[in-house]
Amino acid sequence: MDTLTQFGWNELWEERFDPYQGDSIIPVRITREGKDLFHGMSREGNLILEIGGSLRNLVQLGVSDYPVIGDWCAVNYHSEGRGIIETVLPRERTLHRPISLEAGRVRKTGKPVAANIDLALIVIDVAFDGSLRRAERFLSLLESDDIPSVLILSKADLASSPEEAAAGASERLPNTPVLLVDSISHKGKEKVETYCLQGKTVVILGASGAGKSTLINMLAGKEISKTGETRISDGEGRHTTTARQLYHLENGALLLDTPGIRAVGTYGSQNPSTSAFSDISSFAEECRFSDCTHTSEPGCAVRRALKNGEIDQDSYDNFLIIQNESMGKEEMISKKREKEKEIARIKYHMRRGS
Repeated sequence: MDTLTQFGWNELWEERFDPYQGDSIIPVRITREGKDLFHGMSREGNLILEIGGSLRNLVQLGVSDYPVIGDWCAVNYHSEGRGIIETVLPRERTLHRPISLEAGRVRKTGKPVAANIDLALIVIDVAFDGSLRRAERFLSLLESDDIPSVLILSKADLASSPEEAAAGASERLPNTPVLLVDSISHKGKEKVETYCLQGKTVVILGASGAGKSTLINMLAGKEISKTGETRISDGEGRHTTTARQLYHLENGALLLDTPGIRAVGTYGSQNPSTSAFSDISSFAEECRFSDCTHTSEPGCAVRRALKNGEIDQDSYDNFLIIQNESMGKEEMISKKREKEKEIARIKYHMRRGS
């Protein structure tokens, strides 16, 4: 199989690359990020990439995207093993960094961290963590980016009642596949592999110590990602992934390993994910007001269902937290747009000489 095809190249990317065809311009997919340098896969093999001056200017002007792992790029191949990124091809699904919050206010906008993602595996340590709140946060983040997800409950061999935990997760997250995995004995490997298909790019997300690197090594059949020790007392671990990297597996799937992301906020829609909170979303359709916040409005079907025990209290509490965070981001975006409009009005009057 052609090298580019192994890394997801198809007719769609061929079409998007066509306007940039040239004697020294070649298509490259970014497989690893570094400080001001990237690694990319091309038909010529692995390349070390730098950002071209013209692209850097376009990024500063907000006209072009800054390259991230998973991007397909048009690269000027100027010497053996090296190239200059001239442009980033239009992306498909893009994973954004969660919104950072400080004292209830948005502190940092969600920036793209990985591009052209087909699926996300959310890894939760079922033995020491098992936090479905964390899973709901990841699901809200991923649905904002239109990325389908699978929940992986790792370290099943260390959990006291893993099957019960999986049943509870499936009940709370009915729209999300839930898989129990023991990466040491490889129990559950076959089920995970049914989602990691040839040519598909799968990003793995989870907190430090959740078992992401161990899962990658299990799927690869060998150690390709560094693993670290986890404290037996509480399951806490250190970040062993320091740079994002795209791995090509023998079955043709592409796994994107990332440093542990804490889903501290959301990106995109003001409303939390319908996948993470499907029961709440279902009852919300019956609320008296279409913009009901499900906190104090009369005729709120969600609070009525909560009172009747039809909605889980912990899930409802988490829903409100994420909803408040999302509203904070929307408020920030609104203010930014108003500022941009004001600047545009000033420029217009300057051109008119008034």
